[in-house]
Amino acid sequence: MDSVNISLPCGFSVKYKDIFYNNKEFPCPVCKTHYLTAQECLNMTRNRMVIAQKSFELKKKQYKYFITELSAFYDYKSHSEYYIDFTYNQFKNEIDVRREEIKVLLNKKIDNYYDELLKKVDKEKESNLKEFNEKIKDLDHTTKQIESLKIDDILCVHTKLNLYNNSKKILGNGMTLAIKMKDLLSQTKIGLTDGIEDIEIKSLFGELYLKEETNFIFNQNEIDDDSRAEATIQLVINDFSKLKNGKNASINSKHCTIRNFQWSINLKLNDDVNKKSCFGFFLYCYNIDKSHKFPVDADFKLSLLDRFDTKKDLTRSIKYLYDRETGYGYPSFVEVDKILDQKNGYYDAKNDSITLKATIKAEIIHKI
Repeated sequence: MDSVNISLPCGFSVKYKDIFYNNKEFPCPVCKTHYLTAQECLNMTRNRMVIAQKSFELKKKQYKYFITELSAFYDYKSHSEYYIDFTYNQFKNEIDVRREEIKVLLNKKIDNYYDELLKKVDKEKESNLKEFNEKIKDLDHTTKQIESLKIDDILCVHTKLNLYNNSKKILGNGMTLAIKMKDLLSQTKIGLTDGIEDIEIKSLFGELYLKEETNFIFNQNEIDDDSRAEATIQLVINDFSKLKNGKNASINSKHCTIRNFQWSINLKLNDDVNKKSCFGFFLYCYNIDKSHKFPVDADFKLSLLDRFDTKKDLTRSIKYLYDRETGYGYPSFVEVDKILDQKNGYYDAKNDSITLKATIKAEIIHKI
């Protein structure tokens, strides 16, 4: 996207990267005789068309990439059971290792509980296999839609824009579907908590838990996906009561791309200066493209959400300049006891979950 030619109001043109990263009014980089804003240029009809076409091409390329990744699982449509079996067998191997570590302490009880866990894993595996086979039909339908896409040059500009935008939505849905199918083949939806040395077998062995869920919220008015200036990462931590007692528990969200950098949030169990159990909350930044270099300036808010009143969210705002791949935040964001206190509204006792959010705005330190 950075190399796309963008027309200026004065008739000259520049590269997309020369204007997009300016969030304030700036002098024309070519004629120097007038001032302009990035949004003013990007809203010009010709530029909207050029950007829409390029964005569509990039989205289609991304879709093909995710399909290729899915296709790395040879003949996955016919051998889905094999791959999911393999993934879940790897997970079972983790359970085996855990069993051997503590077998000297409680051999008989361990074996009984181990059998119960495998039954639950097999049940979840069958559920995932059924879900995957249903998604195969959806992917075939989406692929047919994409193959039939055709945008005629004789159409008017606004009709083309609508077609490009609708086509991008279809590609986006297809990418999401392919990612979910890849995850079903290669990942489990359940994990195993850390155990502690105790005669209570569940605490000793560890319990199956539902893994965390990551959601991304984007500004729909922004034009390019990977170059977006802002986004929100929302992380739902399930089975929280099982995780809070784990040693050195650390939970990460999936990565979200902002300003062509990858961002994720991390929740880490620590002890504060008073030896009270608390969670640290951090925002991590990673470079994914050598053409986009640090530093990148981030203005972000880290929040523990209140279930009933958004005004009561526990929120802390930070401005930080990331000059390398690292995380920044609060080692002692909130005490575990404060999360569990029902008066605060953070902990969903019915679903045994909490929800965290990071609202991020980023700007690359960029010279014209």
